[in-house]
Amino acid sequence: MANYTGNFIQINPEQASKYVLMQLRKYDNLTGKGIEPTTDPYREPIIMTLDDARQVEIPDEIQRAVIAKHVSDNAVSRSHYESEIDAQEISHHVNDDEEEQTATSVFFQVAVCLVIIVTILYLLSLARKGMIVV
Repeated sequence: MANYTGNFIQINPEQASKYVLMQLRKYDNLTGKGIEPTTDPYREPIIMTLDDARQVEIPDEIQRAVIAKHVSDNAVSRSHYESEIDAQEISHHVNDDEEEQTATSVFFQVAVCLVIIVTILYLLSLARKGMIVV
């Protein structure tokens, strides 16, 4: 079974998958030691050198499949790959939730203020009529 890159260069998907996995492990190892690698295999295309010295970009579907398996196999709940996507999705949801909560909070505060004002005005009108003593 063979896959092709964008330039129709035939590559072995098994070999490509192993190379991607090796790059992911190398990246995880370095970042685990506090070293920031120059490339990020979770977010950037991975370039592999073939036996004939040609360099090819690993097809995106192979890279994504290996990343997904690597993350699930290692129970990495917060890899760099996931965190970037999750951060964008969460920020949209959080912003929507915050706006909704802020609007609800403001509405509630205004409603409470109106109830207090109406109550005070009602009590003052009763006091003017002499129905209650202030």
